[in-house]
Formats: sequence, structure tokens, C-alpha cells
Amino acid sequence: GGKTTLLETLCQVAVLAAMGLPVPADRAEVGPVDAVVFHRRHASFNAGVLESTLNSVVPPLAKGDRTLMLVDEFEAITEPGRAADLLHGLVTLTVDEEALGVFVTHLADDLEPLPAVARTDGIFAEGLNQDLELLVDYQPQFGTVGKSTPEFIVSRLVADAGDRAERAGYETLARAVGQEAVQRTLADAKWSE
Repeated sequence: GGKTTLLETLCQVAVLAAMGLPVPADRAEVGPVDAVVFHRRHASFNAGVLESTLNSVVPPLAKGDRTLMLVDEFEAITEPGRAADLLHGLVTLTVDEEALGVFVTHLADDLEPLPAVARTDGIFAEGLNQDLELLVDYQPQFGTVGKSTPEFIVSRLVADAGDRAERAGYETLARAVGQEAVQRTLADAKWSE
């Protein structure tokens, strides 16, 4: 959906500007920062990943430096409920320390209430086209939690299933995410132009 690319671009712009180099933009206003913290989603689930992540993201904030926090899917490093608690604390710390932060998460609803200056922006999956490709509106809707709508992906998997056993497996997932939504998605994709 471009979320990680957004964070990578923000990081690159901040680093280039700090080095006094041109940034890839027609116009840009980039303030000085003392630290850039870029937490990427971890594929590893080893026992120390949460601790090492917290040790890398909290100290620059706690020092009161002008910090740019770029955090990508923090929830991938611990269970969702606790990740939401920790992420809420991290957003609050970012605001309290007057840092600038961009947090990509699928847990935005679980972070309420956010500090007053924090804003939630979302992008939305809109459906599947006739070729069963996912249609996404990448223009963020400000002040709105986005929606990925997994029934679109499950619909595509049901339609593309190679054999009866696979299809039955995907149909089980379709029932879990909403059989009617999957059927409607497939019908819409079939008849869209």
C-alpha cells in the first residue's frame, strides 16, 4: 500500500537535508533534526526483538533531542493488544517530547485516545478489478482510520484456487471474513469494466 515507502522516503529526505544535499521534491521545507529513528517491521520473532527495539527508539526521545520517529508496523514484534499499549505510549512520548513522528500501524483504533496533536490518516482498499487486482485509493483520508478489507484478498484466492482442496480452504477463510462480502466482491469484479 506504499506505507513503508512513505517512511523510507521521509527518512531519505531527512538524511539528505541534514547532509545539505538536495531532496527529491519540487518544494520542501525540512527542519533540522538531531536524530532520525527508523524502526522497520521485523520478520524475526526472537525473544530479544522487543527489548532491542525499545532500546533503539526510546533513548533519542527521552534525551529531548529533536527527533524524527518513523515507525513501521510496531505490532509485528509482540502480541497485538500489548503492542497497541506500547505503541500508544510511544506516540504519547513522541508528543510529550515535542518530536515529530509518523507511525504506520493496523492498530489505529486501539490507540484511542491519542494526544490532541496526533492525527490518524488512512488509505482504503476499494475492491478488485476484472483481473482480480486489488484497487487501492493511495491518497490518505485525513482524520480517518484506513481499511484494508481482507475479504478482497480472500476473494481473489477463492477465484484463483488451483484445486478443490485449496478452494475449500480459502472458502473456510471466506466464511471467517464474511462469505457475503466475498461473494459480492467476486460478483463486482466479474461485472466491472
